Amino acid sequence: MTILLEQPTELTGASFNDFNLPPFLSEGLKRVGFANPTGIQSEAIPLLMSGQDLVAQSQTGSGKTGAFAIPLLARITRQSRDLQALVMVPTRELCLQVTNVIKQLAGPAIRVTPIYGGASMGGQIRGLSQGGFQVVVGTPGRLRDHLNRGTLRLDRLRMVVLDEADEMLDRGFVQDIEAILEAAPPVAQRQTALFSATLPDWVMQTAVKQLRPGYASIIVSPDAGKALQIEHKIYDMKLADKTVALRHLLDTNDAEPMLVFARTKHGVKKLAARLQDEGYSADGLQGNLSQRAREDVMAAFRHRKIRVLVATNVGARGLDVSGISHVINFDLPESPELFTHRVGRTGRNGASGTAITFLTGEDRLKWREIERSLKEAGIDYNRQAWDGPKAAPGAEPAFIQPKAGEFRRSLAAPRRFEDSRERSNDFGAPRRFENSRERGNDFGAPRRFEGDRDRSSGFGAPRRFEKRDQGTSFNAPARFEGEPAQGNEATPARRYDRSTSFNRTGPKGRSNSESGAPRRFENGERSTFKGPKGPKFSKGF
Repeated sequence: MTILLEQPTELTGASFNDFNLPPFLSEGLKRVGFANPTGIQSEAIPLLMSGQDLVAQSQTGSGKTGAFAIPLLARITRQSRDLQALVMVPTRELCLQVTNVIKQLAGPAIRVTPIYGGASMGGQIRGLSQGGFQVVVGTPGRLRDHLNRGTLRLDRLRMVVLDEADEMLDRGFVQDIEAILEAAPPVAQRQTALFSATLPDWVMQTAVKQLRPGYASIIVSPDAGKALQIEHKIYDMKLADKTVALRHLLDTNDAEPMLVFARTKHGVKKLAARLQDEGYSADGLQGNLSQRAREDVMAAFRHRKIRVLVATNVGARGLDVSGISHVINFDLPESPELFTHRVGRTGRNGASGTAITFLTGEDRLKWREIERSLKEAGIDYNRQAWDGPKAAPGAEPAFIQPKAGEFRRSLAAPRRFEDSRERSNDFGAPRRFENSRERGNDFGAPRRFEGDRDRSSGFGAPRRFEKRDQGTSFNAPARFEGEPAQGNEATPARRYDRSTSFNRTGPKGRSNSESGAPRRFENGERSTFKGPKGPKFSKGF
């Protein structure tokens, strides 16, 4: 059976009492403040309660978490302490958010735990070893880690939910998802549900493999009134004008919380730091932060301790923060799906919001694809040239430049640090340091130190020198200034001059570049090793 709802369902007279929920869930609904079911909830809950597989698509902020959490909890066998339901989500923040909703709905009746990267593996192992969790909410990477360690068993699962299914079945996650589901009961013996705001065709082609034949499909679209609650503004501008335009928007809406999206982790970090330096109440959310730091940033934004949150796409997935008045795409997202998830952070739960997107010349191709998606969805937008303050002639580009002495990034090029280690992205490229040790990634390449110890790439002990070691292969001698080579157990230390180099002709015209050729030493020794010769084998041996 396939159910296709292209128009929103009217909720007149609808009630959670119509679903025959257990008493503990009715109490949980009152605890979280769910009064009446939304469109996606009124359609998804009965299907999932009946045990049917489901693919559900609905706009962000429409109540998808409740749509799968309520029937999931209603179908748990409370007398059994086996793990019966697994919810997979793409990000740590969404994992904690979904866990919090399920825990509030379940109360003490059902045990729920989150499993995500960045948290203590030891603590999670201890919790899982004690057993008794009936619902697990987790991210794919950490779930797979526990499966490989044998600390998580999925053989008793009865229900699997993929939240934000478009990203969960993306090419970057699909291998982890498939490995996790292989440890669960077969498709025919479990219930599977997929929820997302966008479901491209290629995602559905992957999803069908995990669904039983006859699965239900629900598409709940917003009505015209709700579609107008998010006002879309598109501004064409020069690259150098982006930071000036952002400051102007922050100043003219100085009492409202805003979410600003940048493309990269580095861009988020620098943009948030620049805003802080200029006196704005801002902070950044990006994947390089520790889990504790990410939780602190989100808590500060939710409780209005900061007004501007600068984030990568990690902030576009399922985060439910009420009262965000503006979403600003400082950098254009990579796909229409990400655009939908980003702008869906505003205009939630019946509130109005504004989505502002900056366009520069380099965004032309990506914008065509996003624009086509908006037109197909019937979403109106206003595109115009930026008529606000502009950067002064000759100003720096819009991307945030680091200050003097800080990390400077250039793709596939050497990079410079001060008092820090460089991690080059160009294998084998020379790299410069100041006051730090270089660890060359080109075997045998010369390396410069001053007053430091060279750890040789050969089998010998470390060698000590003062200025330059020019050894370019395992057999070539190194140059020293007045220092003996320490050698190793097989070859005693010998003292030689620094004139030895490749292709230098030694006595009697014999080249030093030949394997085993004699080398010149200050004491005149020419061969590498002299010792008694062993007996020759006889022909009759």
